[in-house]
Amino acid sequence: LGGAVFRPRSAADAVAAGVGFVSGERRAEGVVPMMSLRDNFTLPFLRRHSRGPAVSRRSQTGFASRWIDGLGVRSAGVEQAIDGLSGGNQQKVCIGRWLIDDLAILILEEPTRGVDIGARRDIYRHLRRLSDGGLCVVAISSDVEEIAGLSDTVTVMREGRSVARFDRPQGAETLMRAASSALAA
Repeated sequence: LGGAVFRPRSAADAVAAGVGFVSGERRAEGVVPMMSLRDNFTLPFLRRHSRGPAVSRRSQTGFASRWIDGLGVRSAGVEQAIDGLSGGNQQKVCIGRWLIDDLAILILEEPTRGVDIGARRDIYRHLRRLSDGGLCVVAISSDVEEIAGLSDTVTVMREGRSVARFDRPQGAETLMRAASSALAA
């Protein structure tokens, strides 16, 4: 992080250093189903939306509205419960909650698992825009097509070890060959 080894001691340390994480288990770890979009968008950063002990609904609504529009979340607005959205729109909320000004790295685990093709395309477009804007986006995925289509740099892992690295975009076949040769080794 910033050219140095970074080993956070806790999730709070990582967040304070500008590291965001979107879990691959959206339903179990990514959203609070009965909460509104506004609350789901702002959950990791309630302090940023607070004045003293009170949370500012106006601040929360502004942030959520910005990213509902910016990410193309199809919803009835900030008050809608997140469990009323499609999986793709829920995933956009999970990504959008981290898009604060001082975010340095966004780590996504299985970024489009359970997402329809239209939402997948939207998510890829937004991730590319964020990356082109200077954000470091790290995608961890078992979907080789996803990694081939999304990544500038790829590291193929096996049992926690790097077995191949590509410093420019590669096709899915090349990545599968690297993974297959690692399995044979």
